Amino acid sequence: MAAYAASKAALNSLTLSMARGLAPDIRVNAVCPGYVTTRWGRRGIGDAAYEKFCAALTEQLPLQQMVGAQDVAETVLWFLTGGKTITGQTLVIDGGEHMAGGISISSDD
Repeated sequence: MAAYAASKAALNSLTLSMARGLAPDIRVNAVCPGYVTTRWGRRGIGDAAYEKFCAALTEQLPLQQMVGAQDVAETVLWFLTGGKTITGQTLVIDGGEHMAGGISISSDD
């Protein structure tokens, strides 16, 4: 877990460094999604377990909505087309998971 956390922090720091170094010609921002619903997740643990996981996670999210690939794509598109004066930012897209105080998903059936 430490290596994963360190790599995420490194990318956020790299975003800032690149934004400073490439301005004013190039804007650099990061999109940081939380858990994203995908067919790979479903395939990895099976339909029943995946549905249980998604229901439990969704219930605990402040917005009670999981992130889909379309949400990530729309955010990236917005940065490209609408965020003309934004650079050096990391935008978390996670339905509020980062504020939820620790998500607890039970593996019990």
